[in-house]
Amino acid sequence: MSEAAQPSPGQGPAAGPVRVAVQVRFSDVDVFGHVNNAAYLRYLEDARFASFEAAGLCADGTVLPRVLVMARQEIEYLRPLLPRCGFVAGPAGISGVAVDTWVLRVGRSSVDLGHEVLDPAAGVVYARSRSRMVCVDRATGQPQPLDGEHRAQLLRHLGEDVPLRPWE
Repeated sequence: MSEAAQPSPGQGPAAGPVRVAVQVRFSDVDVFGHVNNAAYLRYLEDARFASFEAAGLCADGTVLPRVLVMARQEIEYLRPLLPRCGFVAGPAGISGVAVDTWVLRVGRSSVDLGHEVLDPAAGVVYARSRSRMVCVDRATGQPQPLDGEHRAQLLRHLGEDVPLRPWE
């Protein structure tokens, strides 16, 4: 199979992105009055793990001999996420903020993911991100091929590339 796998017949219908509501905490807001850039990394991490569970990759909570580890993360901040009156929804944090996560590419031992931090009701995207995770053996730390079942589950969430602006 090629390095950048594509879905094939029999892998089930495309599931599309997984949307996860994220909790924006008061402590995420920095001295400049907006959500700090570092907080976005936590939002993406929380959404990734929830997305993996939704995709059936770790539904039973079993500790596996192979794990996915972060190898690369790129974020483009499009507009500041600002607190405002009526924006805070008690213990759930800032209302209306979610992260969409989808698969960009499935390689032999890695998977590339796309993310958008957004307010779906308002149609506002605050940030876009692209990340690469590599499957490694827990004991040795060496890359390991993704198994067929995990590949099939990931490919159900295959979507378009993240439209990040090029470096200038």
